[in-house]
Amino acid sequence: MLWLLLLDVIGLICIYFLLRQKLRRDIGVENQIDRIRTHFNDLTVDMNGATSRNIELLENRIKEAKKLIRRLDAAIYEARKTGTEAPKVSNSAEPIREIREEEVEEDAAVRPPISEVERETILKWAQKGMSSEEIAELSGRQLQEVELIVSFSKAAENSKT
Repeated sequence: MLWLLLLDVIGLICIYFLLRQKLRRDIGVENQIDRIRTHFNDLTVDMNGATSRNIELLENRIKEAKKLIRRLDAAIYEARKTGTEAPKVSNSAEPIREIREEEVEEDAAVRPPISEVERETILKWAQKGMSSEEIAELSGRQLQEVELIVSFSKAAENSKT
């Protein structure tokens, strides 16, 4: 009977030390730091993903706004050319529908030829050192049109000299 009591005491002591070791390992400072570090890394990855998506959405909205501006510029140009009243911009909060890339290309295909004033403006911008991409964006014309105008102008200047 004494042996059983001694065996129970030794068993309890072993259980005590095993539990103590496990608690130290689970509650230890290093373990807590590792948990915090892992949690922080997970949060950072989530935030980077959300930021990336937000940037992509903003870039898409900027592209849509530029397309709308080009279309409005074309409408204003047509209105001035035909002598009609320019379209009015309303302050209503109507939702802006998305413009398909094909619509923008169709608008560019229907565009009137470049006027002398536009050509001179494009050439002035080119002489100021603006890139063809910047000029195309500002003028609302295709990059190839701008490059063609600039190259023809340079060829004409070279033939004069």
